[in-house]
Amino acid sequence: FEPLRFSMQTHLYGGQLQDVLAETGQASADASGICDAMVTLQGSPLNPQTFSGTGEVSIREASLFQLPGMMKLLRVLSVKPTNDAAFEKADISFRIDGDRLPIDHLSIDGDVLSLAGSGWANLRREMHLDLYAYVGNRNQLAKLVGPLLSETRYAPLMQVEIDGTVEAPEMTRKPLPVIEDALKTYFPERY
Repeated sequence: FEPLRFSMQTHLYGGQLQDVLAETGQASADASGICDAMVTLQGSPLNPQTFSGTGEVSIREASLFQLPGMMKLLRVLSVKPTNDAAFEKADISFRIDGDRLPIDHLSIDGDVLSLAGSGWANLRREMHLDLYAYVGNRNQLAKLVGPLLSETRYAPLMQVEIDGTVEAPEMTRKPLPVIEDALKTYFPERY
């Protein structure tokens, strides 16, 4: 610490996801998992606009299905998972730019469905995410087409745009976004 400036690096190893959620105001008795995180942060404690840094969060051995946001997301995607561990792993890498958190990469993996994307959030708990849905890790279809399709914006089954706040996210889905984008290009008068 210097007068009116700070710099820090912090790590969390083996944290309980329930405890992390409770600390961030997202308590959920049904979510579980092991959380590892690393954050570097610098700036002036008197002015959040001076904050800068990076962060990574990794969640393993998770049961994320019961989180309210995940339940709503699965309804939007019209997916009915076979068990409560529909999403069992998540990785997030982000930057800190003032009060804004650009999310460079977000992936959530499960048996039925996997999601990947990017977006942003801020300290007012507002957010915008573009997520792309892929066939899940252990699904038989994934074993067949997985080597042929990589997680790019050109191979998803569906796109989900999430806007709003953490407490009240608004979700919009676009089935087969690559086909829809191609149709917009060739038939702009229809869109």
